[in-house]
Amino acid sequence: MSKHYFPSNYKPKYNLEQTIKFINKFKELLVKQIKETFSSQLISFPLVKSVNEFEITDLFPRNIIFDNANSNNLFSFNQNPINFFIQKSFEYPAIKSFYSFTNIINRDSLLTNTSSLVKEVLYLYIFAQNISALETCFKKIANQVVSFINEALTNSSFKLDDKKILKFSTKNTYEIFNRKIVDKQKFIEEFIYNNYPILLIGTPINNSNEEQELKLSDVKQPFYSASFYIYISKLNSELRLFKISPIDKTENEEKDGKNFLIQFDLSNIYAYVLDKVHIAEVVSSSWSQEFEEFVKSNNIKIM
Repeated sequence: MSKHYFPSNYKPKYNLEQTIKFINKFKELLVKQIKETFSSQLISFPLVKSVNEFEITDLFPRNIIFDNANSNNLFSFNQNPINFFIQKSFEYPAIKSFYSFTNIINRDSLLTNTSSLVKEVLYLYIFAQNISALETCFKKIANQVVSFINEALTNSSFKLDDKKILKFSTKNTYEIFNRKIVDKQKFIEEFIYNNYPILLIGTPINNSNEEQELKLSDVKQPFYSASFYIYISKLNSELRLFKISPIDKTENEEKDGKNFLIQFDLSNIYAYVLDKVHIAEVVSSSWSQEFEEFVKSNNIKIM
């Protein structure tokens, strides 16, 4: 981690106290809208799950294994939110919506301005009715999520009107990834830069981390997700604000609708709306000693 990640004489628009105040208020307002709209029930998402054995071939994504001396059981970080919410829907069939706060933990994350070991997320499990086409439903849900974000910004007591998302474009990634281009990751990053905010329809369903998402080019799958990206010019980087994934609860799922899991990438949202230049200003994580010494000597407050 080097000093160039913060511009010289950098002064954040909002100090640490204001940042924490905004984060708490934004989450409160966001949850209020979710509960009012979907009658959603709060549940605790498990950070770790028990595993009976470790498959050496299961390297992507790699599990982080813990050795529990008391029980002799192995545990790994729970990176399978879809299965967890399906399980909850069976346990509480009368409830159509659940939400849960947790952290996405990626031990292989490259520490940069926009990436850290830990990121805060909010999962929202909902049932969407009257689906004519999956792509149409993605757009409908994305509009609703954007309105949630805008409304929370309006009522946060911070003057953030310029951060509201007034409109966005949509594109099916099949048309992008399947072009004969050598560096597809570079191409899609440039595509996001030229079209943001953008809802990319057809991103991989099994990847919750946006770092890996744009590196994958195989979109020929029976299920696909939609990911909402925005571009931060002064960081020269794209950020995913949320992701929508369809869920098949059973083979005989209700014909008048479908279940969806929405992942709000909260840390990214905070960094975007508060004009932060580094993800460390909005999320607690692990950083190099050089980085921590630099922010301390330059009186830069991180979480």
